[in-house]
Amino acid sequence: MASVLLVDDEGVWLDLIRRALPQYEISEAPTYEEAIDLLRSGVTYDVAVVDLNLLPSGDDMLGGELLKLIKEDYPSTRRIALTGWTPTAVKAVFDEYGVDDLLLKDKMHLAVVRQVVRAAVERTGGDIPDGLKAEKSTVWRSFRTWNDAKLQQFSQQEQTLKNDLREARRLGVATESSGSQLADLAATRASLEKACSRLATMVNTVRSPADMEQVSEQFELLKSTFGD
Repeated sequence: MASVLLVDDEGVWLDLIRRALPQYEISEAPTYEEAIDLLRSGVTYDVAVVDLNLLPSGDDMLGGELLKLIKEDYPSTRRIALTGWTPTAVKAVFDEYGVDDLLLKDKMHLAVVRQVVRAAVERTGGDIPDGLKAEKSTVWRSFRTWNDAKLQQFSQQEQTLKNDLREARRLGVATESSGSQLADLAATRASLEKACSRLATMVNTVRSPADMEQVSEQFELLKSTFGD
């Protein structure tokens, strides 16, 4: 079953899209932050339908920024912009955000939604075999679980060192050791985050078993470097 991520602060289009795409798995995020959380959850979305504006003001263009992020970090996810812009302005959307297609709010009909999303899904389907897509999703979930655990571990270590540093200062004793450990910890965490960002990009650009093998090797290298 193909999966679609709908990012829309108003929520008014969810029912229409569900009715247009009964055979699809639809996930909704009303905010930029919730959309990021869903993208990082390990689910590989075939298509993202994103409202260009995600705040009540209607001129924030956060959805546009999200489309750029998806294009860069999740290139296997096709991108459709949802907008109230006039038809004469649609070329600017394609040029600015590199989307696959548009859904205009004043022309949102079941048949139009079905046609646009189906075309995007069909383009996605040719990119990666189903078995490899499942393997990719499994590796992504394992990676995110490991990464989240490591970041939590770093946060706990950082808090402990900060507590030790505050206590040392309170007692008027030397604090060079704790300060040095904090600096080392910050450098290690920065190195981890950089390496994880590279691996995340690798996972989301997997197109072949060779790509997946390289991802698995890099993941194992990460764990051997930073610990299980």
